[in-house]
Amino acid sequence: MVWAIKTATLIELISEVVGVVVGAIVFFVVRRVIPVFGFLLHRRAMRMILISALVFSLAKILAGFQLFSGLGTSLIAVVIEDVLEVLVIVLAGPAVVTLYRSEREEVTSLRRSADLDDLTVLPNRAFFRRAADRRFLLSRENGIPLACIVLNLDDFKLYNDEYTHAAGDQALICVAEALRESIRADDIVARYGGKESVIMMNGGSTAAAAIAERIRLEVERHCSPENKAAIKRHITVSLGVAPLGLEMRTPDDLIAVADEQMYRAKRAGKNRVSVIP
Repeated sequence: MVWAIKTATLIELISEVVGVVVGAIVFFVVRRVIPVFGFLLHRRAMRMILISALVFSLAKILAGFQLFSGLGTSLIAVVIEDVLEVLVIVLAGPAVVTLYRSEREEVTSLRRSADLDDLTVLPNRAFFRRAADRRFLLSRENGIPLACIVLNLDDFKLYNDEYTHAAGDQALICVAEALRESIRADDIVARYGGKESVIMMNGGSTAAAAIAERIRLEVERHCSPENKAAIKRHITVSLGVAPLGLEMRTPDDLIAVADEQMYRAKRAGKNRVSVIP
């Protein structure tokens, strides 16, 4: 019986020593990696984990001392150990919550900003290509009609030359605002080049042509000196529309056909929509 008690005490003592070692390892590792984190909430969470690891080690040291010295039944020692363990939980819990908040508020925000064009705040080309690849694949697999619209500002170089590039930037921003007002919630839109934007949408050529015409009219209305003080003269756009055809193997094929239609609209007089026959 005495042998069994001694064995149990030894096992418990080894467990407390292991706990001290684990706590110390966590403490030193976290201390080394804190400077690596660039986000405020990440660093705050790491500091909370650092303190909780230190408190955890102290609790295990106290528990081991009780076993070694025979003070295991000391009420004060037991209370102190319990308080330290509760403190570990109190610190570690908020640390996990803080890490979650950092992911949601800081990391997600950074990822989102990396997908946006700095000037127009439309999604950028890299984001569009990823989203368009998924939409294209879904269309092929499920037989969902798909169409593309390519938009290009009319006489944009002349506008820049006459009114400066700063004024040209304002024109691009204004067109982006009109785009956001005109597209549907599930349409994929992006700034695709200097003065070019592209929209990938579910639907056939008729639906896409209606959206394109709505965009054209909104740009004509919204991007005017009467409506925007930063706009020097009326801005217009030419748009090309193409539905997904069986011969199109990639999203780039669809975009290329819509791009051809956009240039056809420009050759036909600009400020209009051209749809593939």
